Amino acid sequence: MTDGEATLVRGPAGGHGGRTFLLDAMKVAERNATSMLITVCPAYSGVTSAIGELQARNAECVGVDDILAIDLSAPTTDVDVEPGIEVVEVSTRAEVAEFELTTAHAWGYPEPTSDVIEDACARLSPGSFLAYRGCRAAGSAGFTLVGQVARLWGGAVVPELRGCGVYRALVASRLSAASARGATLALVHAATSSSPILQRIGFQKFGERRTFRVTL
Repeated sequence: MTDGEATLVRGPAGGHGGRTFLLDAMKVAERNATSMLITVCPAYSGVTSAIGELQARNAECVGVDDILAIDLSAPTTDVDVEPGIEVVEVSTRAEVAEFELTTAHAWGYPEPTSDVIEDACARLSPGSFLAYRGCRAAGSAGFTLVGQVARLWGGAVVPELRGCGVYRALVASRLSAASARGATLALVHAATSSSPILQRIGFQKFGERRTFRVTL
């Protein structure tokens, strides 16, 4: 929960059980929250009842993400990168600190405290990447390998360097690293700003998910 708003992390995909779970979750959240964020995939069979409940409560749709995937065994997964952009995989404490600072700047969050950086250092695992344009940190992103599937997450570029090819370079580095580690498929939930870039690279859209805010 953040600033009085709860987030439903996971629940049944659909059916009567999905609506019941949703109602139970909202009832629990009412104890400490005034609103709740709930993400659903309309294409899932049986999810209509949950969406109907949200609409009945005048829930506001606050975000739509495309569900995209790309076959990493295809030769078309090679991605051209603009000159002057370098991407490194985070491995040192200094890089962790710069990754956290760049991520905060890109997403508009407060600067990370020393405790946040120390915690990030302790949790560091392969798959976090930092992009530079010239000598300046420009963007951050990562992926998690689950079996043979690379789940891409967190791609963001600092506002003043958007449109310079930084995001594309972060995608290229992650796809290359994931493929080298045995991934045959890359999956991402892409916002409306990044989905067109990814689809031009070769990702295909298989569905979408919607995030609703409901007042409790």
